[in-house]
Amino acid sequence: MSNTKIKAGQFSGIVGHGVDGYFLKTNGDGTMAWAEGGASGPSVTSVDYPGDDLAADPAGNQSVILTGTGFATSGMTVTIGGTTAPAVAHNSTTQLTITTPAKAAGDYDIVVTVGATGASGTFVNGISYNGVPTWTTATGSLGTLESETTISTITLAATEPDGGTITFNITSGALPSGLSLTGANIDGTTTAESSTTLYSFTVEAIDNENQSTPRAFSITVNSAALVPTDNFTINTYTGTGSAQAIEGKIGTAASFNGSSSKIVLPTDTFDTIKSNGAFAVSAWFNTSTTGTRQFIFSASQASYLFLEVTTGNQLKGTVSNSVGTNTELTVSTTVTDGYWHHAVFTGDNGSLALYLDNGTPQTGSWNGTFYGGTGGIGIGIRMASSNYWNGKIDQVRLFDKEITSTEVATLYAESNSSSSISTTDIFDDGSGVALYEFENGGKDTGGASGKIGGSAHFNGSSSFIDLNLKNQFKGTVSIWFNGGTPSAQCFLYASTAGSSGSKGIALLPQTNGTIRVLIGQGTSGTFALDIYTTDTFFDSNWHNAVLTWDLSSSGDNVYLYVDNVVKAQGPATTGNWTTGQDSTSNLILGHFSNAGGSQTFNGKIDQVRIINKVISSAERTTLYGETYASATKSTTDIFSDGSGIALYELNVNSLSSNFKKGAVFNGSSSVITTNSDFSGSTATGATISFWFKTSNTSGQTILGSQTGSPSSHAYGSHIYLGNSFSAFSDESIAFINERSGYTESFLTREGSTAYADGNWHHAVFISTNSTKQIWIDGVSKTVYYYQSGSATAQADLIDIEFGTAKAGNFYNGILDQVRIYSTALSSSDVTKLYNESSQIPTANLTAHYKLNGDAKDSAGSYDGTESNIAYAGGTYSGTDTDISYAFDGTPTNVGFVGMAFSPDLVWIKSRSNSAYWNTIFDSVRGPLKRIFTNEINAETTTANTLTSFDSNGFTLGNQAGQNANT
Repeated sequence: MSNTKIKAGQFSGIVGHGVDGYFLKTNGDGTMAWAEGGASGPSVTSVDYPGDDLAADPAGNQSVILTGTGFATSGMTVTIGGTTAPAVAHNSTTQLTITTPAKAAGDYDIVVTVGATGASGTFVNGISYNGVPTWTTATGSLGTLESETTISTITLAATEPDGGTITFNITSGALPSGLSLTGANIDGTTTAESSTTLYSFTVEAIDNENQSTPRAFSITVNSAALVPTDNFTINTYTGTGSAQAIEGKIGTAASFNGSSSKIVLPTDTFDTIKSNGAFAVSAWFNTSTTGTRQFIFSASQASYLFLEVTTGNQLKGTVSNSVGTNTELTVSTTVTDGYWHHAVFTGDNGSLALYLDNGTPQTGSWNGTFYGGTGGIGIGIRMASSNYWNGKIDQVRLFDKEITSTEVATLYAESNSSSSISTTDIFDDGSGVALYEFENGGKDTGGASGKIGGSAHFNGSSSFIDLNLKNQFKGTVSIWFNGGTPSAQCFLYASTAGSSGSKGIALLPQTNGTIRVLIGQGTSGTFALDIYTTDTFFDSNWHNAVLTWDLSSSGDNVYLYVDNVVKAQGPATTGNWTTGQDSTSNLILGHFSNAGGSQTFNGKIDQVRIINKVISSAERTTLYGETYASATKSTTDIFSDGSGIALYELNVNSLSSNFKKGAVFNGSSSVITTNSDFSGSTATGATISFWFKTSNTSGQTILGSQTGSPSSHAYGSHIYLGNSFSAFSDESIAFINERSGYTESFLTREGSTAYADGNWHHAVFISTNSTKQIWIDGVSKTVYYYQSGSATAQADLIDIEFGTAKAGNFYNGILDQVRIYSTALSSSDVTKLYNESSQIPTANLTAHYKLNGDAKDSAGSYDGTESNIAYAGGTYSGTDTDISYAFDGTPTNVGFVGMAFSPDLVWIKSRSNSAYWNTIFDSVRGPLKRIFTNEINAETTTANTLTSFDSNGFTLGNQAGQNANT
């Protein structure tokens, strides 16, 4: 008889149908139910981790497959080390997929349980948890490398919890050509790059459980092409009437001739030193002139602060006190030996010290108060006297504190390789007032010393910065400020928050030294918020102010923190102000109005951040802790969450309004020649915009071109300041276009001295066939048009010269930010130019000369071929690779060419002779031996070419094939 078994079916009182292999099981209450058969509970025999991993991540939330037997179709639970898995999916009676719970690293039992029967099985130490690799090498740039260079090994580093082996693998991107990753090391030799190239790639750190953590890196390889600013020192210093590149102690130096050379500094450079009652002057100097009183530095404004070399050839420092009594310190060592020496003169209330070459200082006492007086500040001269310096001066630093002997040692140890050589605030404490490196002329490297690098200095009367930011001002603003005199001032202003019926926000210092926060209601009658601090903060120290607001909440939703401590708070009703700022107005720094007024900040502002959220306490601490050394100091989105709207580092370089630098013209010989044109000969017109500053009331040419004889101003065009011709007697500024038998001018008539007041002014000239416009300081002026003779020529400037194109009328002042457009700009664009906003028009901009110590335009090209222009005779075109450096303004075909050093290589190219026109000499092979870059010829030896390399230059012969006089 064959085997038989009861088939599953419907039994009376039993719910549902059983299936093959199921049996009826008593529930213990007199009822029965179908249950899965089997002699034992479920079991787990193996675990399959994600991918090729051999362990689970302690963070959990991974999908892991369990293989075994007896898995029910539903109701299965799984625990790992006593912790229930968040999810269990039934794949089959032999396979489950679970989501792992979070567990510490280690091995754990897996327990699977059938919910319907309670049957369970345990897989002892069935699952292993192990931490994923953790990177110790920071993400981001691994450095900038030079082309065709064998690099120092870059070693990647990561760790894992059980100390297992870590391997590294590039998963996306690529290393620079020539480099490879072997183990943890990146090695090799870079190949030549035609342009500076950024290589981005991702590396996985993989542990011995095959768990991995990716990290993104980059390496930059510089171009192999010759970049003049990277390979040549370009120095502007015209103290002897011509451009010079002077070998210095650190980079290049200023050279003084002992009779007329001098550098005159802005008087307000010394204001913070006078107000603080403490000072330090540091300078490197070199002279071989003996028996003569000569000055390294003088501030007659302080009446007196001097650093000099005496007739006895010794270093001397002098400072006056509040009653006009001088204290003098002298170091009894001869310093007129032609070597570089380092001087530091420093003091505050009660003490005084003079250091030479980091030696034991000469000391004295001083009461910490300057006597006052006038006379200016200068380098290389005693102001208002004839005591000029004869020799070199380098790396002049001014501080508004007494520096320590340790800090003196730091300054003495500076070299070309020091990272601090261009840092004004070298001690990162706000004491660095100015640094004159003389790498790019006699300009201050850092401008107003800031909390973090440079800062913006507001003059208390007219200066402000229009940030051109609107509709993004919605959560937090952070600023650093430094002010010494409480008054009705303004840190920050948006719209017209001073009026209760207006939208906007304002942060306003008060006459008692407290700070006021105003929020406009949007409807008249009351402010949405008007709160004050009780503490005062105007002590000439740096303070951090953080204003946060959240008008979506109730209660105290606006907070003002100063130095990371809440100083004012209050509830603001929303009213009509929902965006945080009037949609038609920009955010202004330093002024309660963008058009003038009395509430202008008098002090410094630095590191302004606009953040589109209410930041946390920890994030406020991060902002308060920022220093010059912080990696985030130039990062707008500092919290890496998209909340960083704007960062204004304010590393500007001036103590005057509108924060200009500019090229200085001496009124007698300074000229910059360009290849830029301004022409109004078409219907679209042309626009020229520039900033200028002068106190000279005589007529002078700011910009011009000369197409005829240089002995007269005929056949040329000029922008002229002051009275220029007899048609009118009260011109202020004019565009004059003159041809033979024809004169055309358009001008303003506000008096010849209207803009020669020593202040910065902004001028815009717009010309078309039918329209002539002149805008001064953002205001459209009445234009007077004058024409004599008959001609079809329109107003134009061809091959513009800055400083003059009219003999005898050199410009005496400062010129900055010259922009030339090939179209007539609108009035709104003129306003943007005047406000120096971030929306300055760029369309149809044919040239932009920043003139921050050189004549380089924004496209990176040097224009001009003269040897006496601001960039010391160098000509470089941004469209080719030709470089030439002239040594003076007169062509020389025979004789000695003087330099401040002995050259190793001389490269000569004749402009007029095609035979052997590109010739190289070098000091290793010796003079007379030459090679030609444009020929395949071997080296030749020919007399009368370069006859000698000298200790201070080289000597040319008269070989006509390459060294003609043209």
